[in-house]
Amino acid sequence: LVQTIAGEASKLERYISNLLDMARVEAGAVRLKVEAVDLVDAVSAALRDLHHLLDDHAVEVALASDLPLVRADPSLLHHCLINLLDNAGRHSGAGAPIRISGREEGGGVALSIEDKGRGLPDGAAPFDAFDQIEGSDQTGGAGLGLAIVKAFSEAMGVEPLAARRAGGGAAFTLRFPAGLIIEPANSADAG
Repeated sequence: LVQTIAGEASKLERYISNLLDMARVEAGAVRLKVEAVDLVDAVSAALRDLHHLLDDHAVEVALASDLPLVRADPSLLHHCLINLLDNAGRHSGAGAPIRISGREEGGGVALSIEDKGRGLPDGAAPFDAFDQIEGSDQTGGAGLGLAIVKAFSEAMGVEPLAARRAGGGAAFTLRFPAGLIIEPANSADAG
């Protein structure tokens, strides 16, 4: 019972913090604290913070070891990852796998979180605030998690994408464009 209360209190604290931060971003009142971020470290930190919610899922992390650093606000990126992982955990059945992958793509970097849940119905707008996707078996949510991801991502210049996965489930991707990639010092000097 105590563990459940602690988990729910943590979830409520994260929810309120996200709401306040999203309101600040939309009002233009947040000053981004952009710095070099290692996506491997960012994913590890998010997984550590959500370990209790993802215990019954097989989480596969497939991040290329040579992913370049990206320019991002570490706090906003952490909120994005937490919300995407929480979403994947809630919409996948117990024991269903969650896959986190990262790869260079078109001069940028794509970081994806894929689940084996119900997927996205045709015409779904998963990033709209207060709009839970039809057919969701979840109740009691406000439909804000993905809207927060969108607001935070766009504030950092990162493109949030959602797609239906072949074979069921959904894939949410944060696409960091070339302008947010930090080139390693040795490759910038070579040429």
